[in-house]
Amino acid sequence: MSTGTSRRPDRAARTARAEREHVLLVHAHPDDESIVTGGTIARLVRDGVPVTVLTCTRGERGEVIPAELRHLEGDLRALADHRETELAEAMAALGVDDHRFLGDADARWQGLAPRRYVDSGMQWGADGVPVALQPLDPDSLCAGDEADEARDVLAVIADVDATSVITYDDHGGYGHPDHVRTHGIATWAAEEAGIPAYLVTTTVTSAREAHEAVAARGRFPAPDPDPAGALVLPDDAVDVVVDASEVLDRKIRAVAAHRTQTVVDGDQFALSHGVGAPVSAVEMFRIHRPAGRAQDDGAPRPRAAPSASARRSPRSRSACWWARSARPRTARRCPWAASRCPSGWCSPW
Repeated sequence: MSTGTSRRPDRAARTARAEREHVLLVHAHPDDESIVTGGTIARLVRDGVPVTVLTCTRGERGEVIPAELRHLEGDLRALADHRETELAEAMAALGVDDHRFLGDADARWQGLAPRRYVDSGMQWGADGVPVALQPLDPDSLCAGDEADEARDVLAVIADVDATSVITYDDHGGYGHPDHVRTHGIATWAAEEAGIPAYLVTTTVTSAREAHEAVAARGRFPAPDPDPAGALVLPDDAVDVVVDASEVLDRKIRAVAAHRTQTVVDGDQFALSHGVGAPVSAVEMFRIHRPAGRAQDDGAPRPRAAPSASARRSPRSRSACWWARSARPRTARRCPWAASRCPSGWCSPW
């Protein structure tokens, strides 16, 4: 799949972009940011665009792969502390200098006391759909007040004056309840702030290419070449493709930093289930397109109007200003003609 020609912007262009852009990435657990968006983060940082990574939990209920660290599994506080150090190493590898945890003082809605959101865990429900671990931990992300969590994200958007948000799709990628909750609160906050949200996307072709690459190497069991249902989308559902080949080494180092969660071999890795996947140099997104909703439909609403910086004029539907390589797959999908692109660097495709 072609991602277009990579063009590194000159210093003046990078400075101009840095002055008007700030990308907020919202993830559920440590390691998610590196695995699914590490290339995009590294590209943005390299191109001079300010980046903030917001992690909702510390992954306290994750499985632990290395035998020498397995004593951490089940000890929520000890594993959380260890995964914080892994996350800090990953952030350094990607060049991120602004990382926050949801609910901390720097990621909390004004007037709400800081709180620590805990990994909800996951189990399979009777209908085969992933659900949070039962009984539900009252401190977990899924047990929290969804409206307050959404306001926490909105507070970060306002604090850094974010111009766009990146998070999961509405299925949370693979259905983990914390991922689904993260999608909901991040996209609501983006809507409320009037900025676009971009959703991590896997396509039919990329799933098959991942299977072929892992099978050819033979180091790990290959993933399913044809994942079912909502796990993949048609190729033409993609709005933005990021070519991270020039910074792939940074993404690999970031994924490898999460030693409790990953086994890395070159440009491939496996999680605790042992199934392999490429550390992909291509990351794809689609634009979140909110459906209309009534004011009384139960969706979270702030207790007070957001600050002026959070209520900026809507910028949604501009698919391509936050990375020079992050551009729509086809011209028909770009909401802006080249002559009026807000970034000034679009080209006709």
